[in-house]
Order: sequence, then structure tokens, then C-alpha cells
Amino acid sequence: MPINRDQIDNESRSNLHNLRGIDLAERGWLDEAINEFKNAIKSAPNSPESYDNIASVYADKGELLDALTSYTKAIELESENPIALHNLGCFLSNYGNRLAAKCFKKAFSIDPELYEARFNYGLCFAAEDKHEQAIAQFEKALNIEEDHETRFHMALSFIALEKYALAIKELLKVVKSDKDHDQAWFHLGASYQEQGFLEEATNAYSKAVMKNPTHIEAVLALASLLKRLDRSKEARALLKRACDLDQKRALEFIAYDEYLCHEAGFLNTRQK
Repeated sequence: MPINRDQIDNESRSNLHNLRGIDLAERGWLDEAINEFKNAIKSAPNSPESYDNIASVYADKGELLDALTSYTKAIELESENPIALHNLGCFLSNYGNRLAAKCFKKAFSIDPELYEARFNYGLCFAAEDKHEQAIAQFEKALNIEEDHETRFHMALSFIALEKYALAIKELLKVVKSDKDHDQAWFHLGASYQEQGFLEEATNAYSKAVMKNPTHIEAVLALASLLKRLDRSKEARALLKRACDLDQKRALEFIAYDEYLCHEAGFLNTRQK
């Protein structure tokens, strides 16, 4: 198929704009670089390189939705382009959580009653250990609609901040709403234990194990607490169950637990 002069000129102009854009981006002149890449796209709309270049600069500016759109366009134009695929992968790896946060924020700015967007926005903060901000978003979500999963994750943020009394308050509401929520019972037990309420912790851990007998973390936590309370026979029965579920995980826990570390002999005897 013959290539006309206009096509050659357009590709040449596009390449020149791309080179200028790269130089400007390296100097930190991001807006000017974006303009050059836009001119490159205008000259050669089917060039994946231009979209890939402008996407990287959008990402550096924090304009993540524009970056994602441009990376996607580059791959749309050339699905087997390894550089574009690699750059998109790097972008998602580095900015995935922030990109999700921007999407959720935009969603509830359009529809303030979309409580799921508020909830997921809170999860984005929690993923970055910004628990105060996460709690603020969870509270706003709960003001829109009551939801026990939102309360559960708010409790996890309180636990991360070592605000165990507040975590207990929320977790009690969760298990009242969903009596089969084994994770809520487990974290309720851990929070009670941190506050020194060992009987309440024992009951909560027991509920977690009853609701989900394969919840090895709850089984081990309950075994440790029972050993601490001199209920060795019950603790050993739980250790047997934990080893049946995941021997490696159980032995690792026992080795570092101050109450169960002396039970290694019992386990060795049992395994012979």
C-alpha cells in the first residue's frame, strides 16, 4: 500500500512533538509536555506512543483518570505493544488505590446518596493506614445507610488506632446484626483481651470458632487465652484442631506465644 507525503509529514511532525514533550517532561514542565503530546496525537491520531507518553505525564500530575484513559487508548491502538502494557502495569501497581479513591470520590460527588462509594472511599484510606480519614468516610456512609460491614471496617480502623473501647462498641453492633460474622467475633475477642476483659474475650473467641471451625486464628487465640486461664485441657484440644487445620501455621504461632510455647512437647508427643 503506497504511503503519501502527507502521511509521512504527519508522522514526522508527531515524532517531533513527542521528542519535545519528552524533553519538557524530563525538565519538569508537565503542562507544556502535555500540550506537545496533544499536538503529536493531532498529527498522528493512531500513534500509541503519543498516548503512552501523555499518560505518563498525566500520572505524574496526579490526573489519574486521564492517565488511565490514555494508557487504555495506547493499548487499544496496539494491543501487543509491550512498552504500553508494561507502563500500564506500573501505573496500576503504583496508583491503583489512589485511582480507585478518585473514582469513588467522583461517584459520590455526582450522587451523594451512593453510600457504597463512601464506604469504598474509606477502604482506600484504610489501605494506606490513614485510619482517621477512613473512619470519617465510614461514618458518612453510615449516615446514608446502616450497614454492618461498614461498621466492621470502621472497628478495624479503631483497632489499628488502638481505640479498643470504640472498636468493641462497633463490633457489638455488628454481631447483633449478623450473629454469624466470625471475623467480627474474632476481633471483638481481641479487643476485649486488649482491654483486660478476659472472660468476655473467651466468649467472643468461642463464638468465632463455633461460627467458623476452620478459623485458625480464632482457634489459636482461644487456645492461648485458655492456657493463660489455666484451662490446659481445653487449650490442648484446640491446639490439636489447629494442627489439623494448618500444622505449619499452628507451630509458628505456638513458638512465639508466651502461653503456648511450653506446649511444644505435648505436640511432639502427639505426633509420634
